[in-house]
Amino acid sequence: MNRQRSKFAALLLNVVPGLGHLYWGRRVRSFLYFLSASGIFGIGLLVAIDSYDNESILICSGLAFFIWCVSMFDLVGAVMRGPTKQEEQQMREAYYAQSRRMRETQAQGYYDYAGGPSPRSAESMGIGEDLPPHMEFGADDLSGYPPYPPPIGQGHMLREPEYFSDSQRFFTILLSFVPGLGHLYMGLMLRGISFLAAFFGLATVLLFITGFTGEETFLLFLGVLPVIWIYGMFDAVLLAERKRRGEPLRDFSLIEKWDIGREGSGKSRTMGLLLAIVPGASHMYLGLMKRGSQFMIFFFGSIYVLDVLGMSLFLFLVPLIWFYSFFDALQQVGRYGSEALQDRPLIANFEANRTWVGVVLVLLGLYYVFNTIVMPGTRIGSWSIWVEIKPYTRNAIVALLLIGGGFKLLKDSKASKIE
Repeated sequence: MNRQRSKFAALLLNVVPGLGHLYWGRRVRSFLYFLSASGIFGIGLLVAIDSYDNESILICSGLAFFIWCVSMFDLVGAVMRGPTKQEEQQMREAYYAQSRRMRETQAQGYYDYAGGPSPRSAESMGIGEDLPPHMEFGADDLSGYPPYPPPIGQGHMLREPEYFSDSQRFFTILLSFVPGLGHLYMGLMLRGISFLAAFFGLATVLLFITGFTGEETFLLFLGVLPVIWIYGMFDAVLLAERKRRGEPLRDFSLIEKWDIGREGSGKSRTMGLLLAIVPGASHMYLGLMKRGSQFMIFFFGSIYVLDVLGMSLFLFLVPLIWFYSFFDALQQVGRYGSEALQDRPLIANFEANRTWVGVVLVLLGLYYVFNTIVMPGTRIGSWSIWVEIKPYTRNAIVALLLIGGGFKLLKDSKASKIE
């Protein structure tokens, strides 16, 4: 019987066309939806393979998707409706059969009261015999009486008030497929608007920036949208379950919930973990300005310098810096609140080596000017001198960096041995 089946599970299973209908007991429709969708998609795939034309597979995929949408809307209508007349008749017969078996078992002395009245009868409990029919236990098989559990208020049972019905909970889960709508349905305006703004606002901004700049790399950040969608959906499901149990719900935005992790007027650990994705941002949020700024300079500076100089040999440094910054930020967030954080820069003796850093920056600047301004204008005949010299110049710079780094390590190791 459908009353014992999960509506949410039926919708999840219907991701495969027809499978949700099969779970709901609609076998004919399940077969038709599955056969039509898979058949059309299979025909389009075979035609595309045979003719080397992708247009047929696109058309058939669109038709299969349309059938899936029809199947999903049909299932939504089925689970939202009450039981059909045939299902009600089956439930009525099952209820009658169960009640008859219970009476026969009691009459045969199942409770060791053979030969005497059952303690569940009204006479044995001292209750008068002039009770109305609907007050008698087991009188649900009277003509015209519905075969469902007796309603509240007719003397059969008492239970706690239902704060959030199952149909409302199911409708909330259904609306939560759009981030924020489930929260708005439960009356959580701030939380719902936060999810709507985060999901659709981020999508709009990324599409605008991509269209304005023409850089398709910004579309990589669309990978954040599934995270927001899944988080919003599970958050709505958990809140609906809490409301069904009668727990009071507090309406607060996403940022306010992250700030719940604060200790007094301190920083939010959740925000610190989120900012750890950007090297140095989490450190600067926690007040470690020197350490955070150096992480940012090393990460973004290395990307820019390696791209300008064309030194693909050192590209392994970029993920290395990111992972080091990320796990260092996790450690700093874990220490926050339990011990004092120390703003130790990555290069402890930066002041002492400021001269060498300045020399390196000047050399890189001269190389960039020489590469982009001087040499493009220096031509002899029909060929450019820089075209011939440029590969050797890059190799020379890489070799000098490796040799200089090796001498620096040897010098430091000798100094440590002397100490």
